[in-house]
Amino acid sequence: MKGSEFAAYWGPKGVAAWEAAAVDEARQGGLVPWPMVPLQLTMPGHTATILISADDLAIGTPDDFLRLPLRPVTAQTIANLGGMLLPTPKLVYEAFKQATVRLMPVQGDSMPRVLPNVANHDLGANMAMYVAHNAQIEAKRQGQTGLLSGTKKNVVTGELMKPGKVVIYGWFYPDLARPYKESMDPAVQHQPIQPRSNFHEIGYVDYSHGIRFVSGRMVVDGQDVDTASVMADPVLSALVSDRGPVRTPRYPAPGSPPVTYPPIVASQPGAAAYGAQAILDYERRLRNL
Repeated sequence: MKGSEFAAYWGPKGVAAWEAAAVDEARQGGLVPWPMVPLQLTMPGHTATILISADDLAIGTPDDFLRLPLRPVTAQTIANLGGMLLPTPKLVYEAFKQATVRLMPVQGDSMPRVLPNVANHDLGANMAMYVAHNAQIEAKRQGQTGLLSGTKKNVVTGELMKPGKVVIYGWFYPDLARPYKESMDPAVQHQPIQPRSNFHEIGYVDYSHGIRFVSGRMVVDGQDVDTASVMADPVLSALVSDRGPVRTPRYPAPGSPPVTYPPIVASQPGAAAYGAQAILDYERRLRNL
């Protein structure tokens, strides 16, 4: 189904219906197969590589698609289909720094005022706003490809996860030199626009929420290891988290495995050569969810 068709058919049916349809589209290969690209991570004495989706989850085809914000349980359900995870704030920040395409964010004040039943002070799950925001992103992207930044903030995991809450973070201006300060002060244009927050209930979503996936496996010091185990490790978690170990790597969702942390050891010979083959494997997996 094309993105425009998805919006037209499912939009009037409400968020629960269109998110269920998004899961079905994922199972049937209806997501845009953005590449999974490598992020290079370092900490004293250790190096790592993890894959992250180049753009936000989108329904449709490469020439007609819709970046679809999702509530975290739905996003996690789709991630589980491919053995993937949602990123931590640190990984979102690294994706911004390593992005090859940095767009100027399109925020609420810049959104069209003619959308039905939507005012700037009354955002939320609204398909018309999703479509309008996607169109403005595409006007800025102008066909550029690669690891994108500036499209949307992200639904993330991390130390702020708690039952009944969604954690969001990110949305960066293109300027790498802009001061980094996690604050909501609208008078100061700093990075990021959205500091990490668990203010909203788990059922909240709006036009600015983007869904990115990271690989369930990563390479640490040449070894192919389980990403959730790295997140939970008291030392190596610093590769993927700037606020200590992540003990809850997933939102509660169908298909989530038990919260266990396999030992961080190489799983196969030649794991150091992981990069290119892993990208191909995860691209195939995204196409065949």
